[in-house]
Amino acid sequence: MRRSLNLVIFFILFTTLGCSSANIKNTDVRNTAFNREIVEVVERYRKAIETRDADALKALLSKRYYENASTTETDADDYGYDRVVEKIFPMLSDNVERVFYQVRIKKIKRSGSRTLVNVDYVLRFRYTDGQESHWAMQSDINQLELVMEDNVWRIRTGS
Repeated sequence: MRRSLNLVIFFILFTTLGCSSANIKNTDVRNTAFNREIVEVVERYRKAIETRDADALKALLSKRYYENASTTETDADDYGYDRVVEKIFPMLSDNVERVFYQVRIKKIKRSGSRTLVNVDYVLRFRYTDGQESHWAMQSDINQLELVMEDNVWRIRTGS
């Protein structure tokens, strides 16, 4: 009798745990090999932002990287790979003291060598303006575009 009860408990736990892994942990995307690969890229990006690791970020960006800061009326705030490496990365290491970056992947959609990743994010950071330190926070919905380059997924837009 006791053995049967243990078997029933094991079966219930096994089926419950099996059903709960339909999505990758802390995401809204199905647990597939491809999605895990993309989630890992986004996680490396998240960690590189938090640790302010310019070398890791550089390795994650496409040489064709482009960002228009969500504006289409003007190109004054647009920037590409070179500007990010020359201007943004030094500010990240010189002016930003601490970063907390949470990302939740909502959707992954692949089309050939291009993948769109919809995310919700919360970014909190402490920065200095030269004299004083300040905390800032930003949260939004964003879409990363990843492209396959040299057999590696890299961020083309949307950081």
